[in-house]
Amino acid sequence: MHLKHLFFSTTIIFAAASALAQTTEFKNVDGRKGVEEGYNRFMDQTILRTKRDYVDGVMGKSSILDPRSNKRALEISAGIVFKGKQPAEPVTEIILMISPDTQTTAGKLFQNSDRNKTYISPDSEVIAIADGERIALGKVVKTGDLNAFGRYEGSVFGLIPIASYRKMVIAKKLEMAVGGIEIKLLSRNQERLRGLVEELDSRH
Repeated sequence: MHLKHLFFSTTIIFAAASALAQTTEFKNVDGRKGVEEGYNRFMDQTILRTKRDYVDGVMGKSSILDPRSNKRALEISAGIVFKGKQPAEPVTEIILMISPDTQTTAGKLFQNSDRNKTYISPDSEVIAIADGERIALGKVVKTGDLNAFGRYEGSVFGLIPIASYRKMVIAKKLEMAVGGIEIKLLSRNQERLRGLVEELDSRH
């Protein structure tokens, strides 16, 4: 998948209420906790993705008066799009979404108490450290609209080479950051991301 196709693909994968998304019915993938699949019969296109997962974000240092002042509510998801019901060619890239627009219950609870709106710049770089190895994953792009201040709000997306993604999801210790925001991944977050490649491998 090339970058020029990213806007189209991410709209399909992560759209919540578009006419196109309504033609795609998602169901849980058996034996893969947190992984779901949707097939669009009109486009003959399959979407395989992880469910949105809440993660803590940290920006800078906390305040003595407000220890949670540097905390941010984020959600992550990863997925692929391919023609037909099975990928005809080897998957070479994974689409990663990082979103401050929370939809999960945990994300909404935190965001309701969070006075600070999270903004991720469109040119933010994504960095992972997998078992001590620094992996540069490139810069993110956005698919949303400009707000009244001329800034893009909402989710950011990046294309990750599958070899780098594999290193990340099998690492004993995984750290991530997007721009100036450090993402605090728990083992359950990593397990869900790993389930995506495990499902892909099972189909070949």
